[in-house]
Amino acid sequence: MPEKTKKSELFALLTLGDLEKLTGRARHTIRRRLERAGIKPEKVTRNTHYYRPPEALRAIYADPSEGLHQQHRSVSEERAKLINAQRRRVEMEIEERTGQLVEIDLVRDTILSGVTILRGRLEQMPAAIASRIMTADSQSSAEGIIMDEVEQALGDLQKTFKEYK
Repeated sequence: MPEKTKKSELFALLTLGDLEKLTGRARHTIRRRLERAGIKPEKVTRNTHYYRPPEALRAIYADPSEGLHQQHRSVSEERAKLINAQRRRVEMEIEERTGQLVEIDLVRDTILSGVTILRGRLEQMPAAIASRIMTADSQSSAEGIIMDEVEQALGDLQKTFKEYK
């Protein structure tokens, strides 16, 4: 025979309808969260389930997808991300003003210009030094002619890079 419940005990417990009114959540959501937390009804009379308020409310609000704590946490996280992004933007502006940070297009254009100049100088080198090498009286003087021409080409390259500072 089912156990009788005193009315005073029923007032200490909450039904699914009471929890629905109290939390503003749908009955199926409440039921799912209570089941997920492993909370069984304290009493069952006919089709009415009675739950202890502290455990039931903890289980309902423990779900982070809708709880107030999750909303506050996500706002705080977003605020922190915004502050970090603003700080990084200011740091980048300072680095750009002080010359520590440059646009990638400027770097690419500078390197391309330097390589183009060096390539042109290297392509001209054989014609420019061929007659001098032919008249060189020793291997060391021929090497000196070649080294002078290479150093001049590298000097032109260095001047190009200094112009972009």
